[in-house]
Amino acid sequence: KPMKEVLRIESYKQADDQVEKADRLVLSIPLTLRKTTAVRQVSKLLAQVHAQRDPVDIWRASTAKRMIIRNKLRQRTIEQLLRLWQLRQQDPDMSLYELGKQAGIELDLLARDTQGEEITEAMERRRMTIAVSRQLLQARYLIANAAQGVFPSLKPPAEIALEKKQ
Repeated sequence: KPMKEVLRIESYKQADDQVEKADRLVLSIPLTLRKTTAVRQVSKLLAQVHAQRDPVDIWRASTAKRMIIRNKLRQRTIEQLLRLWQLRQQDPDMSLYELGKQAGIELDLLARDTQGEEITEAMERRRMTIAVSRQLLQARYLIANAAQGVFPSLKPPAEIALEKKQ
């Protein structure tokens, strides 16, 4: 469905149609008020009306063919996973360490181990390999779930299928 919009009422008939709708609030705003005063008063009236109603659940009211699921997955993370996946598809023989370097994966958050010793190159290679391996698996889950109409989700697709059945 098209997105609902704020309307400018320009006729009595249009006003009558809108007043009768339960999901509408019809206001009359004097144009002799300063804009900031009018906006403040409209905001106050809107807050009063919303306080008396159930919270708006845009997810339940959506008519989208494919629903975006609620989670805390950031767009930057999704883009990084997909970039890593594309690089892997372009060069399947590249080592995980080189793949991570080429994709720009940063391991700065864990620059020291638990004893406070400096990270050696071998340790960094191992950490990069583990991180890239994990992210490739997440990318595979992300893509498989998107193909099933569940986006964005890093859960294994089998878990998603079970959740849909319940």
